[in-house]
Amino acid sequence: GLNELMASAQPGSGEQLSFARAFVNAAANSPSPVHHTQLKSMLDGAVEGLKIDTDLRWLIAGCLAQVNLLSESEINEELERDNTADGHRSATFALAARPDANSKRAVWDRIISGTEANHTNDTLIAGFRRPSQRDLLSPYVDEYFAIIEEIWGRLTYEISSTIVNLTFPIYETTAATLTKCEKWLSDHPDAAPGLRRFVAENRDALSRALIAQKCDAS
Repeated sequence: GLNELMASAQPGSGEQLSFARAFVNAAANSPSPVHHTQLKSMLDGAVEGLKIDTDLRWLIAGCLAQVNLLSESEINEELERDNTADGHRSATFALAARPDANSKRAVWDRIISGTEANHTNDTLIAGFRRPSQRDLLSPYVDEYFAIIEEIWGRLTYEISSTIVNLTFPIYETTAATLTKCEKWLSDHPDAAPGLRRFVAENRDALSRALIAQKCDAS
């Protein structure tokens, strides 16, 4: 696996760093607690020769936050180490990625408020919508379809299009989600053309994902 490739690579080499990045991303979406513990040990310098630079440290921190192995206070400690614009962006992602229902609600409310800068909303949404957190995200499917028309009418095109497109429940890859999407399109024939286009394009992507899902299962 990637962990073995990282461990066997020449210490301090670019190859080792590449394997490390690949392992971190894979481990964050793995259900295995062993992989999560390995992430934590990487941050503590357990991999011989691996240079934990700022970018890799934040990548690991974000993934640890996603699997509930990095607390809010620990994320803030990481931000104190790197109190830069990039550091703030990475901390925003990590905080939004934490698998906590109350935290997700707070992040969602920030996203749909329209008060954040677009680049901040991009980061919040990326942290909010993690593929491994479908159970936490499922309550927002109905809410998404209930509020997108209001968001489109209230906010600027740049911000509303970001919210409508990036918060679409693509990870809730079920026939039920597809039905809700098609119902919204059927019930809102007079919605703004741009809004309908975003919803229709995401509906098509969801439909393709469901077909691929069936093929994988066969």
